[in-house]
Amino acid sequence: MNSLKRNALRLEALEERWVPTSFRFDGSNVFIFNVTTPTLTVTEGAANNNLTVNGLTFASTGNLTIQQGNNAKNNIAVNLNSTVGLVGNLSINTGNGQSTVSVDSLAGGTGLLAGNMQIRLGNGGGTVNLGTTNGLNDRGNVSVSVPAQANNTVTVGGGANASTFAGNSLVFSNFNNVTLGGGAGTGDTFRGNVFVSDSTNPNPGTVTLGTKAAVLGNFTVAGGTGNTTVAVNGKTVAGTLSVNLKNGTNALTFGNTTPTTIGSLNYTSGNGSTTFNPGTSPVTVQNGVQFNFGNGVNSLVGNSSNFTVNNNLFVNNGNGGLNAATNTFKGSVLGGLFVNTGNGTNAFTLDTTAAVAAGGTGTSNFNYGTNNGGNSVTINNTTTTPTALNLNFGNSGANLFTLNAGNPGTAQITGTISWATPSMANAGNGFVDNGYVFTSSITLINVPS
Repeated sequence: MNSLKRNALRLEALEERWVPTSFRFDGSNVFIFNVTTPTLTVTEGAANNNLTVNGLTFASTGNLTIQQGNNAKNNIAVNLNSTVGLVGNLSINTGNGQSTVSVDSLAGGTGLLAGNMQIRLGNGGGTVNLGTTNGLNDRGNVSVSVPAQANNTVTVGGGANASTFAGNSLVFSNFNNVTLGGGAGTGDTFRGNVFVSDSTNPNPGTVTLGTKAAVLGNFTVAGGTGNTTVAVNGKTVAGTLSVNLKNGTNALTFGNTTPTTIGSLNYTSGNGSTTFNPGTSPVTVQNGVQFNFGNGVNSLVGNSSNFTVNNNLFVNNGNGGLNAATNTFKGSVLGGLFVNTGNGTNAFTLDTTAAVAAGGTGTSNFNYGTNNGGNSVTINNTTTTPTALNLNFGNSGANLFTLNAGNPGTAQITGTISWATPSMANAGNGFVDNGYVFTSSITLINVPS
């Protein structure tokens, strides 16, 4: 019997499934789909709003939309010119690979974007740069977002030319490292409201308003669950600077080399360690200041003698303790300074002498209230500015008040000081007057003997 000869089994190659980048142009708007190349660069020509990409040129008079087609790493760059600019909106969406998106200007000028800008990174997160090389002139709203809880970075401005963002709102969502503005020329300007949100990101974060930058609206920072530092180094926040941080180790600092002006200041933190450092250059808050600190160990740090509040300053502290004595408060509060502490160990020193020496007026109205924690409160005043006190200690047996003042006729201490529980029952209470002679109206209640 003859055997049959059979061909060996083999696999046939599948049909090629690679999808190249696609373009659609409707006579006005340019759509770029399925971006699969590692790098995509769109360059605007000087005439007729021409947009050139991959050797193709489109005479665009409308929107530019870019949609990534895979989940690989991508670098997407849009370079605008200053002669015509992009007339419509700019929309960029990347895939889930870690991507970098840059929107900037061609060398020699500040590129114009007349419409809104929307940039959305995928789950891999990444980096967004806006005007970081040559500057950018954006007249619309800006929205930059990423869903991933990763180390995501956005940098705005700081290029060779000053950038201007003239829209009503600039929103940056889920970026834990944000730098806004830099020092080119007169500095970058944000004419609307700026909102930075990193609400659920566990990674440490830093939000910086760069040197000479100006926010003409409100500046709001909502930090993540990781440690967060907010550095305000710009020259102006004309509206409200609102910083809301969670339970990490958090800090708000001012660090400009020239004076900084703030409209109002609200600083809220969770139960982590919280610090406030007003820096060494003059910082003036035109309206009120509100500090709401949680149950962590919280402190005022640095030299506050150049810190001025033209209205009231409220400090509300939780049960973890407040330290404003190692670095005493030396600022000028033209309204009232109101401090309310919890059940922790608290220390507060008010030094009006240092504030006046720095060119300020000092703080003449000091109100201090506490629950049942131990408190050490000290007043330093050797100036002619009177200090009106309203101090109410709780039921702890460890409340110490110290008066370091000038001679009668130089400093005038007035008001009310109350130790809530008679000192016979709480031998830890104390009063050190350093020989001061009262010459103005004063009320002392339950004075420790």
